[in-house]
Amino acid sequence: MTKEEIIRETVAFYNKNNRAVVIKEYFNSGCATTRCVYLTDDKKMCAVGRCMTKAGLQKVFDEGIDDESATYINGYFVGGIDTVLKKKYHGHDENFWQRLQLLHDTASHWDENGITPTGVAFIKDHFDLIL
Repeated sequence: MTKEEIIRETVAFYNKNNRAVVIKEYFNSGCATTRCVYLTDDKKMCAVGRCMTKAGLQKVFDEGIDDESATYINGYFVGGIDTVLKKKYHGHDENFWQRLQLLHDTASHWDENGITPTGVAFIKDHFDLIL
């Protein structure tokens, strides 16, 4: 898939499944952050997590993504991020995936209607894409 297709797919997914509701649930549960680190304890997947293989997702979930894990060292996936992604998502650098995750993680990018004007502006500024 192209970067544009991945971004549009991600926005459509979270518009339909309403990312804002998930954010509200996190805050209501006492969690101080909206970061889900690819897979939450209740098995919900974030922007990058949705694109990972089950094995890749489980490996990241089991090991974490700190600088000590065998999967993720000094801010990069060992062997490249494609090692944990489904084949149709291969071929994009980690910077792209980090920005996609930031689109997902930032609460102001989503509300009860889906993506916000702030989220649309983020996509334009960081991906040079107009929705």
